[in-house]
Amino acid sequence: MHHETLIYEDLSKVESLDDVKKFIESTNINAYMGIPIALDDGEPFGTLCAAYHEATHFDEKSIVLLQKLAKMFSYYLQVEHLAYKDPLTGVFNRQYLYKFKKDIISKSRMLFSIDLDGFKAINDLLGHEKGDEVLTEMGKKLDALILEMKRAYVVRTGGDEFLIFIGDSMEVEDIIIYAKRILDTLSSWETDLKKLTLTASVGVVTYQADKNQDLKKLIASADDALYKAKRAGRNQYHIEF
Repeated sequence: MHHETLIYEDLSKVESLDDVKKFIESTNINAYMGIPIALDDGEPFGTLCAAYHEATHFDEKSIVLLQKLAKMFSYYLQVEHLAYKDPLTGVFNRQYLYKFKKDIISKSRMLFSIDLDGFKAINDLLGHEKGDEVLTEMGKKLDALILEMKRAYVVRTGGDEFLIFIGDSMEVEDIIIYAKRILDTLSSWETDLKKLTLTASVGVVTYQADKNQDLKKLIASADDALYKAKRAGRNQYHIEF
């Protein structure tokens, strides 16, 4: 992605675009200005575009105006990012979950409730700073696990408690495999735990994708499955169909 303003005042005269000329002609565009939009950390988000069907001169006033609009939009994105992302782990937070619950639930088919076995010992024996390192790593691990999914969300609800909503269709065997992958992923750590053992428990519920589903009841059901997994021993999963 370009990080500078891209301007073509007459695309018909730009030789470097020969390979996309047919597409340009089909869109009836002959003048284009694109201004990149990025978050404060430099991560690209998209492009603010201005396009005209005729060759057009973009004066300095127009360029500056659109650059300011792009900057304002990047500020808005950053504020939204701060409002809906957990600052420690980078995953979605409770505010995001309850703000967009109907959209999330209508696109999901199952809910994984996850927390760590023995996390309190990390805070008590190694300190809260080390506990924060663990939670940060946990967020990254869970985020990586949903990359292969088309529709999935990771939410930190508090402490070492996380939720994963998945909208992809999965057979029973696939759900079991995925639950085991979560357990395997959360049984080894890059963070130095000084020989303390840290594993996870997972509770899973499946349901019909429907925006009228009661979110609190779904979470309660997943948490109940989680507690059943804990009662069965550490590093376990329990699924309610």
